[in-house]
Amino acid sequence: MGDLKLLKKVLIGNRITKLDLPDLSSLRDQVANSLRQAILTGAIMPGERINEEKFANYFGTSRPPLREAIRILEKEGLLVSSPRRGAKVRAFSGVEILEIYEVRFAIEYCAAMAVSRLQDNETFDTLEKSLHLGRKTQIGLSDAITEDLVFHRLLVESSRNSKLLEMWDLIAGQLRLALVLINPKYFEEEFIVSTHLSQIAAMRRGDLAELHSVLGSFDEVAQNLKQRWENFRIV
Repeated sequence: MGDLKLLKKVLIGNRITKLDLPDLSSLRDQVANSLRQAILTGAIMPGERINEEKFANYFGTSRPPLREAIRILEKEGLLVSSPRRGAKVRAFSGVEILEIYEVRFAIEYCAAMAVSRLQDNETFDTLEKSLHLGRKTQIGLSDAITEDLVFHRLLVESSRNSKLLEMWDLIAGQLRLALVLINPKYFEEEFIVSTHLSQIAAMRRGDLAELHSVLGSFDEVAQNLKQRWENFRIV
């Protein structure tokens, strides 16, 4: 398993190279943040086990902070543990992928309707700017996914419905993990323009029927992810 080599690459890329804080909670949180980053970028793949000895040695810490970090990521749905087998990165079934996307659609459609009814041009402008379209330099798939999720969270936040935002945040970790296996075409600028800008335009017009139709692109993404996760689990 090459998890530690990949993890090192991710951590160095994010300028996290040493964890030597004396406070247990701070150390726990830094380990959790580093593991989370590695999982959500695919440096540690779904189904891979977290070998406590190897990871504790890598972080230069004892096992207790690592175990605390593992418990944090279990609550977020990124890791799962079983007796005598330890923790491993969560893997999804095709059914679970569709369930995540059904919940996502419900949350974001309700949020988009709310934003549409508010008719706040400043909000629409902010959403458009968050897409970073027409950039001069290319970015990797992981960064593109991160930027896209920033847009979607901003959309939900702009609904001014705190409960919708709480629900979106509740599934955000699992959604980001699910996207590890996404087809890159869904994060190319052409797709972003055809879906996200169309969604904002529909909200500006208050066209809820068009808004529902545009958000139907979630189903295409969900079906693609479902197939990829089912194939991944067979390997």
